[in-house]
Amino acid sequence: MAIEIAFHVEGRAPLDEGLLVVGSPTLGLAGAIVAQHLVNALAMPLAGRVESPAFPLLMPVRAGRPVPAVRLHALAASCGAGIACSRLLVLACEFPPPPPLQRRFAEAVARWARERDTRMLVVPDGAPTFAETEARATRGVASSDAALAFLGEIGVAPLETGTVVGFTAALLEAGAREGLDTVGILGEVRPQIPDARGAAAIVRALGPALPTLDLEPGKLARAAEEIEAQARQMRERYQQQAPGVPMFS
Repeated sequence: MAIEIAFHVEGRAPLDEGLLVVGSPTLGLAGAIVAQHLVNALAMPLAGRVESPAFPLLMPVRAGRPVPAVRLHALAASCGAGIACSRLLVLACEFPPPPPLQRRFAEAVARWARERDTRMLVVPDGAPTFAETEARATRGVASSDAALAFLGEIGVAPLETGTVVGFTAALLEAGAREGLDTVGILGEVRPQIPDARGAAAIVRALGPALPTLDLEPGKLARAAEEIEAQARQMRERYQQQAPGVPMFS
């Protein structure tokens, strides 16, 4: 049976020629923290949502009102790092897609992105570290030569050896299949806890790609403890709604 996944765009705001960041609760919740920080720091308006009967029954609440569990935000922007884009798009997913759904969801995202001439698909994720230092390094994985050059422009060294798993792997695979330049940016995180410091390293790396926007990575790093507490609450709510499905990928 086919899994139906539908994008619903609100209003008539243009969504073409964007740099698309897809953030979900990856290792250390890095992807979810990156996405939510960009939306909050830039006051990005809601531009749409993604719905599917296969998604977990989960309804986030913001300021007393429900919001879509998978929502699209958009903001006009000019890109650097060798990319000609017209806007920043953030697809924020509040839950880690279950393994049976990951490939289909990734294919739907990549197809939608290709139809809108997306210039770069960026997937933030975590890479485990057990160092006690607050400093966090980043590494990258690229689907194409152009994507690899993008990593060089923003100062992210490629991951020489290793394995990318879960939804990030599915997005890299689907992006390559659709002919999209796609990168995974992996920030070092402590895997046992939500780690906003690793997310801040990813946000900092994105700075050269979005030179006209103040991404405020320092603010994210300073707010690490508060954000990590909020992320723990999100994990607890999710586990109540989807028992047996891990919050960390």
